[in-house]
Order: sequence, then structure tokens, then C-alpha cells
Amino acid sequence: MGKVRHLVGIAGLVAALVLVAGAAARKPHVPFQRTLGLHIGKSTIGVCVVRPPATSRLCTAEHASRKTEGFYGYGKYPHVRGRIVRFRVASGALGPHTPSARVRFRAIGAPPGSGPRVSRWFDLPRGGRQLHEFPVHVPFPPGSRIGLDLDVTGDGKGEASVPIADAEGELNLNAVFEQGDQTPPVLRYTYAHRQDFLHTRRAYVRVRSNERVLFNPECVLLTEHVEWGLLGAIEHLRPGSWTTYYCELEPPAARSARKAIRQGRHPRVAFNLVAYDRARNVGRTGNFYVFPTRP
Repeated sequence: MGKVRHLVGIAGLVAALVLVAGAAARKPHVPFQRTLGLHIGKSTIGVCVVRPPATSRLCTAEHASRKTEGFYGYGKYPHVRGRIVRFRVASGALGPHTPSARVRFRAIGAPPGSGPRVSRWFDLPRGGRQLHEFPVHVPFPPGSRIGLDLDVTGDGKGEASVPIADAEGELNLNAVFEQGDQTPPVLRYTYAHRQDFLHTRRAYVRVRSNERVLFNPECVLLTEHVEWGLLGAIEHLRPGSWTTYYCELEPPAARSARKAIRQGRHPRVAFNLVAYDRARNVGRTGNFYVFPTRP
């Protein structure tokens, strides 16, 4: 199988990505999906050229580097397991010596045992220039790259090729990756409803997660019409282990809370615990409140 490999400069690659403006370039609104892109190169006649007397050829278009693919305008390559659910490519009219041409998506560099790495074949129509979107279901584990298999049939009388190019001859491919893990982490927590944060300048909550997560707690001191943003450390939580998180009140915030008490108002600390797992799923507890101890 012949391989078409092209690495291009910054200006050329940025220009090439203009092809997928509009629906093809926008990131999907589904939170578990992202778009991966590949600039294959530039050609005025097409890709996977067959010269007479040959009548057929099979090629793979790919990049040698995932960093080059993902750096200019597309999302970073996923580090979690998932699948490619559709891919898009532009094509022009088949040439007079090209009876047929077809394409299929290929996951390149996937580890052994990860399942089928290619989609079924899709025929390109003989008509004019079009942007095609093909539904597929191809496993795409971490370490994979996107690629495109090309199959061209010639009549043996002249050059035949797969005409995947825009009006300016730029050759591009993008694919939509959907992560396999779509379950948010679960946070459990316990706390004292009343705590002496007016004097200790800290409120606490004990929390644990069902999986390893990046813990991003939010805590705010509420004094009726005034909300004081409070500082807190961000750390990782290990599954099954209870961790005590302290929300530290800055001195002006503590003074404001004590003044609110003297004025008959009711200060309280609002917690909202947020955690992100490796697949970027987000778990939240929603707001809960800690009140000052009674005098």
C-alpha cells in the first residue's frame, strides 16, 4: 500500500484549514465530542494517481506527526478511549480516465487488540465539487492518528486519481471523535452545618470521589448583598479516600461576616464542589451552606 505523506509550513496549513469553515469546522455541540483535523497536502490532479497502463491503486493519506495535525486550529488529540463517529472530506468531479474512486477512514497507530481500524468504503460521486460527511464507527484509542484510505480505478488510457481537493487544490480531512467514558465522577461529602469560621477564618468539608479526579472546589462567603470570593487549593482526590478541604477566609471577609452578625444579618459560607476526571467529565455537588456557630 503506497503512502502519501506531506508536512507543510505554517502559512500553508493555516490556509488549508479554511476548507472546513462552516459546519465542517465548527466543534460539535455534544460535550463528549471533538473535531480532529488533518491537512494532507496540495494537488491539482488529486491523490493516489494511477498512470497507464495500470488501472488501480490503493493508498493511505496521513501525517507522520499528531502534533502537526492538532496544532493548527483543531482540538488536541484525545488521551482517553473513544471512537470516530463521522469524517468529512471534499471532492471534485472524477476525471475522464477515472471510472470510480472511493475513500474510507483509517485509525493509524492504534495498539494491537483495539478492534477494527477502518470504516467501510464510500464511493465518491462523479458530479461536481462537494463536501461529504460520512457516518462511521471506528475505535480510536489513545496514540491513534487519523488517516484516509484511497482506492482509485483507472481506464488504462490516461491518469486517474481520487479528486479530494477544494477549489484551490488543498487536501484536507477532519473527523469527529466521541469519547467512550461519558460518566461524570461522583463526589460524596460530609460537614458540620455550623462552624466557628467567624473566629478561625476557615470552613471545612470532608469529601471523597469514586475515581481519581482534579478537585476544584468553590466557596463563597455570603453576607446578604455582599459575596466574598475565597481562596482554596486545587488538588487531586484519590478514589475512596476522605480528604478534608479547608476554605480559608481572608481577614477582610471575616471582619465583614462579624459585622453582619452585629447588624442582625446572617452570614454563611456556600460550597459547591466540582471535580474533573481524566476524560474531562464534570461532577458537581450543587450549593450547600455552612452557618456560624451560635454565640
